[in-house]
Amino acid sequence: MLYGALDLGTNSTRLLIAEVENGRTLTRKRLTRITRLGKGVDEHKFISEPAMKRTARALSRYEELMTEYGVGRYRAVATSAVRDAANRDWFVQKIYESSGVKVNIISGQEEAHLSFLGATSEMGERLKDGILVVDVGGGSTEFILGDEGGIRLSASKDVGCVRMSERFLKSDLPTGEELARMMEHVTGTLQDVAQRARAIGFNLMMGTAGTITNLSAINMGLRKYDPDKIHLSRLTREEIRKIFYRLVSLPIAQRKKVVGLEKKRADVMVGGTEVVLAIMEMLGMDELVVSEKDILDGIVLELSRGSSLPGPSRFQIARVD
Repeated sequence: MLYGALDLGTNSTRLLIAEVENGRTLTRKRLTRITRLGKGVDEHKFISEPAMKRTARALSRYEELMTEYGVGRYRAVATSAVRDAANRDWFVQKIYESSGVKVNIISGQEEAHLSFLGATSEMGERLKDGILVVDVGGGSTEFILGDEGGIRLSASKDVGCVRMSERFLKSDLPTGEELARMMEHVTGTLQDVAQRARAIGFNLMMGTAGTITNLSAINMGLRKYDPDKIHLSRLTREEIRKIFYRLVSLPIAQRKKVVGLEKKRADVMVGGTEVVLAIMEMLGMDELVVSEKDILDGIVLELSRGSSLPGPSRFQIARVD
């Protein structure tokens, strides 16, 4: 059976169509659209109508693809931006009316669980020594530490590339003061979870989501994104620091020309990279392993185990202009 997973994130709306074999997801289709659902939510606590329409257009296309591929079961989840929005019920209803997709708003804890399940699905024996999965999203960052005995630590913090960029990095070329204020906030917010993770102990740090996969693509100089090259690649803290200094010295228009960087991430990539650096420094980690497997794969794995919603609707989808 083919399964569908949709993630309505703060920065992007994503789709995975996959089957499951021996506890692993086999990708048939994976797509990402930058929809900026969370634009302005940190400040105003409302999802805007333009953001809703951008997301609905992406979901309409994804619903069509799930139908074309013959997806049997699917789940669509909304994370940080929708959790924080005062008009989240309006948003979920409008999305259903516009695209036919039923959306579940999940907690930070469930988001963390699904991210860990997906990211570690191919790690096998490595789990016994403890793995910390860090999912740097647009609105929040999830920390999940687990081993073969299960999850030992799970936390969701409101520190993401879009949220931090909108709150602190107001200048086209971020100033030293802006960067310092952001770093102070990030370290203060993450101090407790970093201390708990170090106290428990782990052998490997894995990074998922767009900020980290784009860092890997930049580091390898990929002119065309190649998930097979990204998956299980390694990034050192020094490599990330060099990329950070390069990006922070460029205005947004020039950042868009950096090989490996998705153009629509150019305005939030400095903020996201600073979050990654702060986390590695607080944890004392010199290297991380990049995973293409993430919350989408976790959703598919759970669906294959029996937790599911009905397959996608088969009626004509209303267009949202």
